[in-house]
Amino acid sequence: QEGLRRGQDTPPVASVQLVSTRDQVSSLLSMHGRIDLVVPRGSNALVSHIMDNTKIPVMGHADGICAVYVDGSADVDVAVRVVVDSKC
Repeated sequence: QEGLRRGQDTPPVASVQLVSTRDQVSSLLSMHGRIDLVVPRGSNALVSHIMDNTKIPVMGHADGICAVYVDGSADVDVAVRVVVDSKC
């Protein structure tokens, strides 16, 4: 959300939400028609559960290749934190 606040010509800040509890995940998965895309980040079991329990398009994979592109204009400290947190 912070990146959306700083950007120009970006979608509304509220269009990106962090879901962190099982109750929130269950609620989110039932919102077909109101949510355009789910991008799960977590264990193989979590990603598989989400993909198996919703009609909402899911951008995720449980295993495989992970790639991070860092633009030359990026803040290096922030980019390092993002890359490390991405577990690529």
